[in-house]
Amino acid sequence: MSGCRELSTSFDFTGGSSSCTDFYAGLAAGGFAYDVGFGDVDRARLRVSVAVPIDNLGPVDPGTEYYAFRASINRAKSTGVGSCAGCSVPACIVLNEIQLFQVPEAGNDPEITAAAGSNHVLWQSSTTGCAASAGGRTRSWGQLKSLYR
Repeated sequence: MSGCRELSTSFDFTGGSSSCTDFYAGLAAGGFAYDVGFGDVDRARLRVSVAVPIDNLGPVDPGTEYYAFRASINRAKSTGVGSCAGCSVPACIVLNEIQLFQVPEAGNDPEITAAAGSNHVLWQSSTTGCAASAGGRTRSWGQLKSLYR
């Protein structure tokens, strides 16, 4: 992330400890892109893509809560001698949306923007108002286009 911490993603929930459903059944593959300074100097964007083999495609049930991905930050250098700068700075990680690409027959690729529970996690902070302040910003069309050039 900042040169001393590693970010990783995982899509294997076969040993999951939650009541969520593992649609992937351990067969998913994917990756991620992490863009530091996205939109502003104190922000970043994590884009995750995941898919299952074509033989495992299928619709999801709107009444079922599914795992999507697991993002992990290696915190090995968080404290003590040789620790990374900034580890004591509070941070808020917010999940803004997930777009679900379904089989063409479903005729629907929804963007999920409402979390069933919380859409954020905190680091070094007990502030709970970060989700509201970390959400999207109002931007002009020109500003949005410049982000993707």
